[in-house]
Amino acid sequence: MKNFHFIAAALVICLMAGCNPFQRTNWVKMEKDSYTIMLPDYMTPQTDLHEEANLQYANIEKEVYIVVLEEPAIDFETAFADTSLGYPPTMQGYSDLIYEEFKLNMDSSLVSISERQIQKEGNVERHTFNSVATLDTFDAYYEFGIVRNDSTYYQIIAWTLADRKEQYKDDLAKMVKSLMPK
Repeated sequence: MKNFHFIAAALVICLMAGCNPFQRTNWVKMEKDSYTIMLPDYMTPQTDLHEEANLQYANIEKEVYIVVLEEPAIDFETAFADTSLGYPPTMQGYSDLIYEEFKLNMDSSLVSISERQIQKEGNVERHTFNSVATLDTFDAYYEFGIVRNDSTYYQIIAWTLADRKEQYKDDLAKMVKSLMPK
């Protein structure tokens, strides 16, 4: 009986604070020419998040954003085979470049960054990591995904305000991990 009163009190407090413990996020499968990705139904298309992105979605009110960039593998591998930038023309080299460049660009504003998680399924390799960094005057929480199949590299970047991390981190991670090349 004590547990019932505790649960009832927690629900009342949650409802008074504006959260809905029974609300579930509905997910929508987005089809692009070369991949699919799952997005929450609260996201809408955007055009001004990143000039090179071929997918841009956001919910401005919730401050949740995602972009996907796509690069032919041959372009990266050719460029890095002909230079001495120190990154091999492989998935590991591409991942190292993205990871290290993010750390370098956020140098003094980087609050935290996770180690990369690596998964491989068939011909698809996926590297993911997350970070908190200060951009301009606000702290942001980022989920990154780097995916490669036989012909293409994909960068998936999803973010929200750092103070909304706990509320949206599962959605961000699900979006990033859902990209599947065709």
